[in-house]
Amino acid sequence: MKEFFFGKTDWKSIRIIVVIAFVVIVILGLIPIRNHSSHHTPIWRSTVQVRSMVQGAILFATNQDDKMPTAGQWPQELINLGIIESDLLVSPLHPDAQDPYIYVPSGYQVFEGDFVNRIVIYEHPDHYQEGVVVGFADARAEVIPHDQFEQMLADQIAEEASRP
Repeated sequence: MKEFFFGKTDWKSIRIIVVIAFVVIVILGLIPIRNHSSHHTPIWRSTVQVRSMVQGAILFATNQDDKMPTAGQWPQELINLGIIESDLLVSPLHPDAQDPYIYVPSGYQVFEGDFVNRIVIYEHPDHYQEGVVVGFADARAEVIPHDQFEQMLADQIAEEASRP
């Protein structure tokens, strides 16, 4: 490097400086992209909140003989027990909405039957044009197209009604 600054050309040093400059430019260029990524969109935040609420319901069930909360216990009992925070009940898609999340009570125990596709919580279907944010009993949440969601919910309600 000494020779480079005193008039002699040191190509190895020049290459190192160019590589470092390129890396710095790339990193600085990615920072704004990262800040505007899909992880900061309201639909992503709503999906995370629904998943957190489902996980809270499952945690509740572990102390209740694997029985999910009843409609009367949801959500206040989970908040009182410190399982979920009340701010989870505010929709990022519609912050002013009253009761944006709908809990689907079930007579099943947590991992009984077809729990993978059992709907536990969903955000009001009118909140997102592209689909419904749905939380399932296997602790995942995803956006389901409206028609598919309506069919899944109808099937689940019919199955619950036919249980002895």
